[in-house]
Amino acid sequence: MKRRDFLKWIAVAGVGSAVGSWWWPFRESQTLVLITDQPRRDLAQLSPLLEAGSDPWEVEYYPVDALPQDVTLIRNGVLMDPVKGVAVPGLVTRLAREMRQRHRPGYTLILARPAVRTREEGVEIRVDGVLFARLDGTRNYDRIDVPGPMGKTVLRYRDGKMQVIQSSCRHRLCEQMGPMAQGKLICAPNRLLVTLAPTSLDAVVG
Repeated sequence: MKRRDFLKWIAVAGVGSAVGSWWWPFRESQTLVLITDQPRRDLAQLSPLLEAGSDPWEVEYYPVDALPQDVTLIRNGVLMDPVKGVAVPGLVTRLAREMRQRHRPGYTLILARPAVRTREEGVEIRVDGVLFARLDGTRNYDRIDVPGPMGKTVLRYRDGKMQVIQSSCRHRLCEQMGPMAQGKLICAPNRLLVTLAPTSLDAVVG
């Protein structure tokens, strides 16, 4: 499965790192993303990673339309192929190879990442690493147009939650996610990164 077909939009959150010489040695934003038809089984294979170190990992589940099964990594906002990436834990690489051999589609999207420990204020929108806008987290914004390499993304920020109301991606999975109150919203093809403050959290929509 090609990287561009894996997942165009994903909602991710979390900073921190697991410990161990087989994991990334620096403190970075990182997330595991799986599309699977066997969520419990696949997470069990990753348990040595999820249980390592003192930082707890958060795991969230989202129903999605039928997609090829796969696992990938988000590292500092960059989509990484576990089979080709550098310094990727062996158990993640093995699981990726196994899942790509499955012929059945997956209907569950899993996000696994270290729990958020920091508290911030406001919202930042970056495109290709460059700051596009910094929003006041206490205000509402009915429409935010963000240009990108693949087209325009339209966001809405209301009551402390960010939502994609128009996507230039044909999958439009981001629109299905609904409002997000904390974490990071990433569009890999449009090089878009939205960082949300956890301080205004009053609900998490999954």
